Amino acid sequence: MRRWLRGRSASPRTEARHVLVHYHIFKNAGTSIDVCLQRSFGNRWASYEKAKGDYWTDSTNLTTSDMLQRFAEQADLRAISSHMARWPPPTTDEIQAHPIVFLRHPIDRVGSVYTYRRKIRGPEAVDRTLAEYVDWLLGPDGNIAVRSFQTLFLSDDTHIVNDGGPKSEVNPNHYKQAVLRLEGLPVFGLVEHFGESVQRMQAWLTPFVPELDLQSIPANESEGRATLMAQRIRDLADALGQERYDRLVRANEADFDLFEHASRLFNHQSV
Repeated sequence: MRRWLRGRSASPRTEARHVLVHYHIFKNAGTSIDVCLQRSFGNRWASYEKAKGDYWTDSTNLTTSDMLQRFAEQADLRAISSHMARWPPPTTDEIQAHPIVFLRHPIDRVGSVYTYRRKIRGPEAVDRTLAEYVDWLLGPDGNIAVRSFQTLFLSDDTHIVNDGGPKSEVNPNHYKQAVLRLEGLPVFGLVEHFGESVQRMQAWLTPFVPELDLQSIPANESEGRATLMAQRIRDLADALGQERYDRLVRANEADFDLFEHASRLFNHQSV
């Protein structure tokens, strides 16, 4: 069993400028967190995406240097949210950055991605059934959203692209990096335990960011899906059929391992 405390962050420096970076993994309760951050900080919170249009199809990675520059441009900026922010957090001698990130069961996340993209009439989803959508995502013209994306997101890779080509394939190094990063976080969230997650984050972050108010107010929930996760996964499996479902599971093997490890950490984590 891995040592879950390995790499745990030391207590932050109280004299530094404390800021938050919300690493917004698509369809991992990020909108709910953004609502809390905007409510807490007003115009001292910023959604920061380096994209000309829809980040889904046209986005550029946000580097640590990019985030440092953004914080430097606005002296009272307290929090940044981004779908494409890369690690490590922008911590310097003057700035102490506290990351916020949530993980989710990889198959449950697929259903949420599809429901959301249909809701906003995303061109790749609006005219496709769930089965057709998964076929497209896993095909050569697809998107990395359901190919162990959470593992890739938590890795040290600084060049994540949206297409499903070789540059987006998760490898063992990505997984090792993601595990070490997760083990080094003082606190993180699980979508399946959203209320408890935000309580833990509130307890850890309040001494450094007193204005923060992480009330458990879910936003942007997927309509038309079952309340219980187990039922949602059964519904998705039925809609996909066994062969397609198995392909989806294989494409997310790293995320399954990461989620299981995250769940064990979460059950033992304290702040």
